Amino acid sequence: MSCSGHHHHSDSAFAWGSVWNGLLVAGEFAIGAWTGSAALLADATHNLSDTLSLLLAWGARVAARRPATSERTYGHRRLTAICAFVNAVVLLGTLGFIAWEAVTHWNDQNPMKYGVVMATAAAALLVNGWTAWSLQKGSEHDLNTRAAYLHMATDAGVSLAVLAGAGISALTGWRWIDGALALVIVAMTLRSSWPVCVESWRMVADGVPANIDLPQVRAALLAMPGVTGAHDLHVWSLSTTESALTAHLVVNHERLDNRFLGVVHDSLRNRFGIAHTTLQVEASEPPLCHGCPLA
Repeated sequence: MSCSGHHHHSDSAFAWGSVWNGLLVAGEFAIGAWTGSAALLADATHNLSDTLSLLLAWGARVAARRPATSERTYGHRRLTAICAFVNAVVLLGTLGFIAWEAVTHWNDQNPMKYGVVMATAAAALLVNGWTAWSLQKGSEHDLNTRAAYLHMATDAGVSLAVLAGAGISALTGWRWIDGALALVIVAMTLRSSWPVCVESWRMVADGVPANIDLPQVRAALLAMPGVTGAHDLHVWSLSTTESALTAHLVVNHERLDNRFLGVVHDSLRNRFGIAHTTLQVEASEPPLCHGCPLA
């Protein structure tokens, strides 16, 4: 799939996911108010927060494609990392809310409208499951999309737990089964979402991307023909899909030409996936910027 086709597919998934989740939230609020079900109203509030997270991630993707300006020289690409972190934190809060609800209502004996609950849970499972499936492919290489995907996958899992729990409770009278299934899904989701939270924070804090080994980058630069030194080396994330590098290279006079810079740039892109490279070439020892504060 071409780059434009990939963007179109992902944007379509975000758009339709937002529409269907918005309708689901409206339906849950209406049915919850009609039946007086606190559980449905709580789930509607939870799904509302996830719908807003979906819109946030989509907005960041769209903004990231806007061209750079004289005021924003890197454009708005950093928004994808910020939104990924916000969504990861919101997801952790959502998991805490679900766990609290599961424990609080562990053996609730209030009458349950099983038919209404199961029908609503089935609808939520279809909507959230489809949204998660449509976002899954884009989540492989984009942390922002992955955070949104985990939100939808969590919702689908919780909806499945509610559906299964209500069915089992209706047959056996075991009201605790719903809470037990919810806690299992919380534990599984926490395990998969915690790395997203850590990596998104690394991006926001200008840390070296997890998939890049800085000593290996330094060794690769020093192995370039004519390079006798490398300092002030910095690697960080421009967005959830792009990395940048700046460095000072000490190079022999014979190697100071555009072809040399092209070779370095291509090597860093092909080996480490670093798309944006800025190099200051120095033809002297000791370095011109000896003792730079950012070294």
